[in-house]
Amino acid sequence: MQSFFDKNTTGDLASKVLNDGSSIAESAGISILMILLNCSRVLIVLGVLCYFNFVLASLVLVFVIMYYLSLRSLNGKLRNSSREERVAFGDMQQAVVENIKGIREIKILKKGILH
Repeated sequence: MQSFFDKNTTGDLASKVLNDGSSIAESAGISILMILLNCSRVLIVLGVLCYFNFVLASLVLVFVIMYYLSLRSLNGKLRNSSREERVAFGDMQQAVVENIKGIREIKILKKGILH
């Protein structure tokens, strides 16, 4: 069985640490609060709409449900494209790291040949 470090390149690991770590920290700090605030806002607005016009409130509720369902179907596609982007970014970082290491090795070899 391959270890985690054998399966992932240096660029992949750097990409995960640099990008995913900040995304997780940001989501943990902000997402929960924003969900609570937005849900309470929707309930208040829906309550006010029901108070003024029940038919209009029902129509808005139908549109909100349709909006939610369409976003949910697009969410899977967005996750896949985001995953592909992270893999490509990891590959790019790996190439940069290898090129920088290669330049350093060439300089070391050049110094060895000249002396």
